[in-house]
Amino acid sequence: QYQDLMVLGSTGNNRAYTYLRQDYGDMGREPDSECFGFSGNVVNDAKQEDGSFEEAIKQMHARGKADVDLVAGFGLDQKNRYHYTMVLDSDTVCPANSIRTLIESAEHPSNRAFGIINANLANDYTKDAEGCTWYMWRNALMEVSTVNLQRGQFWIFNRVGFYGKG
Repeated sequence: QYQDLMVLGSTGNNRAYTYLRQDYGDMGREPDSECFGFSGNVVNDAKQEDGSFEEAIKQMHARGKADVDLVAGFGLDQKNRYHYTMVLDSDTVCPANSIRTLIESAEHPSNRAFGIINANLANDYTKDAEGCTWYMWRNALMEVSTVNLQRGQFWIFNRVGFYGKG
């Protein structure tokens, strides 16, 4: 979960307090269980009884523990903690200097009251204008409208809802 990674990197806390069983039933997590590690939902579906499954879990846990501890250590250290987390999908394209510009915007004194700064998601329909379909043009129009709707809400209310996954 993105949220778990942000909490781990900024506070060092590796314990679940969201997506809990009390809210999500059997699909939820136990309160205070590990967020990162191999103690959660790893199941011995093959019904191996020779102990090899449990041994594999121990080995995976040991291999991943160093990475989890490294990120948690930064979160615990006031000077080295992560102040920003940026999560990108495999198909995300960040133009040159775009991440730096986003961080500079976040660091600007007039933006200190805001906790989430979200990049704008957009498709470049101009690179293949001859190949654009009516659907693509309609989608481009919707993208522009959605961005302007969020900007308008922000200017009026000084806050906006979060749209997308997160």
